[in-house]
Amino acid sequence: MNDFQRKFGLALTIVSGLIILKSWIKRLRQGPPKIKKLIIYPIKSLQGVEVDHLDIVQTGVQWNNFHDRTMALVNEKNIMLTQRNKPKLGMITIKLQDEDIMLNAPGMETLKIPYFDEKLITNDIVTFDIWGQKTEGYVCQKEYCEWFTRFLNSETKLLRIRPELKHRQSIVFDNLLDNQVVYQDGFPVMLINDCSIDDLNLRLKGKRNVNHRNFRPNFLIENADAYEEDNWNRIRINKLEYYVPKPCDRCVMTTVIPEKGVLHSENEPLKTLKTYRIDKKWDEKAPLFGINLIPKEDGKIFIGDQLEIIDL
Repeated sequence: MNDFQRKFGLALTIVSGLIILKSWIKRLRQGPPKIKKLIIYPIKSLQGVEVDHLDIVQTGVQWNNFHDRTMALVNEKNIMLTQRNKPKLGMITIKLQDEDIMLNAPGMETLKIPYFDEKLITNDIVTFDIWGQKTEGYVCQKEYCEWFTRFLNSETKLLRIRPELKHRQSIVFDNLLDNQVVYQDGFPVMLINDCSIDDLNLRLKGKRNVNHRNFRPNFLIENADAYEEDNWNRIRINKLEYYVPKPCDRCVMTTVIPEKGVLHSENEPLKTLKTYRIDKKWDEKAPLFGINLIPKEDGKIFIGDQLEIIDL
């Protein structure tokens, strides 16, 4: 090793040490990562509802017994409808009121869905596909389906899953916990880091500004370095442990402009994400942003709860 190589190696060591030291100082100053927002999505692919706490169960998250993604939409051929193929769904606002889901959309009357009422559903059961896995749902009464049909201008059925119907298995990696899911894409819970969103917005250079709503997490965290979550294998929040089976791969749904119900004309932020967030270990084409979580047991989580990283 010549003198230049020794000096270069020493410089790299010093720079690495300074980066680590900066991270430690930042963590000491602002504290550990913590929960900034908690969000539940009772109807798949509609807007989320921010809440002050969530109940954690093996199939996902609940708030006051409203369960995440236990309702979904399909067309006349029983093909699932989401903002990927119906970006107009992003315009529907949602509110949880007592025991009802209240929906509003431009040009539409308010739709009140009695979520817990047995009379909400018919006896008709539909089988449909979510990412290659079959699942089932009861078709809701005609008035609820017709509201979506009129808004989307195409035949639509609103479905509700119940415990007795066929559930899907959560995708399993490296012998981690094997959970059932309802209408989530693949895992019970998803987490996004607010600082990672800030970094993405810097890279977008004004093409558009995104926030957590583009990525639809259940947990939004703060006080973590950008993309720090990439390195987590297990975390603990409020004494409840979660496994991290894989990062979350991203699709065209991130490009929806909710207030307009259209896709972004330049395919952002997906286009920018593809320039630096592809990891062929997971997917050769889809960029990664955020992490999926599988809870080890049931529990509760609150805004402000701190994260403990227990396995990197």
